[in-house]
Amino acid sequence: MIQAPIREKIFRAAQFTQSILKENGDVPQIGDNDSGRFFRFSPMGSLVNRASLKRYIHLQHWSNHYKDLLFWDENHLNHSGLLSAADGLFNHSSFNKFSSQLPLEKNIIQSLSNNNISPIAKSQPVQIGIKKALHKYRYKQDKIFDSTNSTSLLHDFTEMHYTAFGITILKSAHFYLCIQYGCHDKNHRSWGHKHNDAGAIELQMDGMDILIDRGTYSYTADHKRRNEFRSTASHNTIYAGVEQNEWMPTRDGLFSLLKRTKTTVLLAERTHDAYQFVVLIEYGSVKHQRSITITAHQILIEDQCNQPFEAHWNSFENYSMVMGN
Repeated sequence: MIQAPIREKIFRAAQFTQSILKENGDVPQIGDNDSGRFFRFSPMGSLVNRASLKRYIHLQHWSNHYKDLLFWDENHLNHSGLLSAADGLFNHSSFNKFSSQLPLEKNIIQSLSNNNISPIAKSQPVQIGIKKALHKYRYKQDKIFDSTNSTSLLHDFTEMHYTAFGITILKSAHFYLCIQYGCHDKNHRSWGHKHNDAGAIELQMDGMDILIDRGTYSYTADHKRRNEFRSTASHNTIYAGVEQNEWMPTRDGLFSLLKRTKTTVLLAERTHDAYQFVVLIEYGSVKHQRSITITAHQILIEDQCNQPFEAHWNSFENYSMVMGN
């Protein structure tokens, strides 16, 4: 039997992963995506033809030599197998559906542990009640996402806040929204794997991706692309002409950020007909307040800033679902 403190940590890690999953089993991309696994027994992805590989810039010419072949396109963001493995340790209702879909991981872990189940009491989603004074800034922009479904977006609504990590998940049967605001010193001693993504949003509505993170692309193979993909302007947040956190213009700067961003959750409140979440993001002379209001058939994003800014909504030419050197 695994010792209680270790068992608790493993369970909480698996529960966190389950909490942030989108309906399709993918996790949002926050900071660098190393794409590394110790083991991955069940492949997650699909067979694609040469035409589908056009989205991979570095494979466009290579694939011309294999016109009639199918290629395996692995989905590195899908964490269903991890939760199936967790079910092998805990046999918990939160993870049962993943082991039903991918039984191999659960069976292997059960065999390795001699079928010793480690029971854990079910915990409730992390919720917070915050209500602080909101700010008013001169420059404003709004963005509305309408739902075409007749069922209210707030039906079976759940809010989950991991404030130490700096992420909030809002979801129901018809939408998924993740907002990233983590800027804590405990993230990493140099923020080496962090991106300038405070306030950035990922959004799905009725199973369709509306807003996605741009990804990582590269570490050291292309310095320019490395910095481009982790920049403020490369995320679904606002850009006021300066980086949230700066980096040194040398090779040493590829794995560090000069910390200066501060975030404060100002409001997390549910009323009878709406839900509102507001976060304040400060860096340098920039003060940015992002408000998310969810009603029955609409998601409203309101941005206010003390300086002129651009709001970015998937306005990027290239994306990366996997990191490569």
